[in-house]
Amino acid sequence: MLRHFPTIGLRIFKSAIAVALCFVISYFRKNEGIVFYSLLSALWCIQMYKTNTKRNAVQRFSGTVIGALNGLLYLLILRELIKSGADKTEEGLFFIQAALVSVFTIIVLYTTVLLKKKKDILFVSGLDDTLLNKNSNLTDYSRVELNRMLDEGMQFTISTIRTPASLMDPVRDIHLKLPVIAMDGAVLYDMEEKMYRKVYVISAATSQKLLEIIRQAEVNCFTNVIMDDMLVIYYSESSDDCYNDMVKTLRRSPFRNYVKREPPKDNEVVYFLLLDKKDKM
Repeated sequence: MLRHFPTIGLRIFKSAIAVALCFVISYFRKNEGIVFYSLLSALWCIQMYKTNTKRNAVQRFSGTVIGALNGLLYLLILRELIKSGADKTEEGLFFIQAALVSVFTIIVLYTTVLLKKKKDILFVSGLDDTLLNKNSNLTDYSRVELNRMLDEGMQFTISTIRTPASLMDPVRDIHLKLPVIAMDGAVLYDMEEKMYRKVYVISAATSQKLLEIIRQAEVNCFTNVIMDDMLVIYYSESSDDCYNDMVKTLRRSPFRNYVKREPPKDNEVVYFLLLDKKDKM
């Protein structure tokens, strides 16, 4: 049986052409400079889509220009300091260079911020079995390191199947600045402002059809509705101890509002939580 090999994509061809052009330019420049760095830049710029390639190329060019200009300024200052005889010893020259490089590191990085040319990367992490351990807690190491990176400006958020209410305790000590993706993508919740930035709902008509199916199957159900940034959970009378214990435990949260009655027919539902025996489910 012949093995099927995937076709060579256009991005691979574009990358090969970019590498070849770097070698051609290097040849006409009499191999001055180090072509390896040009190859890295070219491969980094080539992306799957044209818009992404253009954005990366502009960003790389801007970064190179900023770095080159500051590098030139550094060399000019260093030359003048050496000519003025600031310190002719090898040790003295070392400390002068160290001080200049440290200062120019601030200048270069701050220049990219002013020109809005810094690299924005969004990091998204799961919660259960990812950040949290088996006890649903964040380790001290994870808490300290994550807060350190967040305080340094890392763009980070969490994606989870949990409701915002069940997120409050595990991440209470994390300095989250961006909204979290909760309820398996149904909502975007701002932990600082305690409000829903975006909500994706099931239409009222579809919700009523689903509720009818659930009633016919006689399955215990929690119907979750968001009203004015408030999570309202409708539930029914039940003889199931597990169901009743869950209500008793979770309703203590100030971020959950349990209402023992059928949801209004015109309500759009965020999600349904069904709770019953495994064979019935």
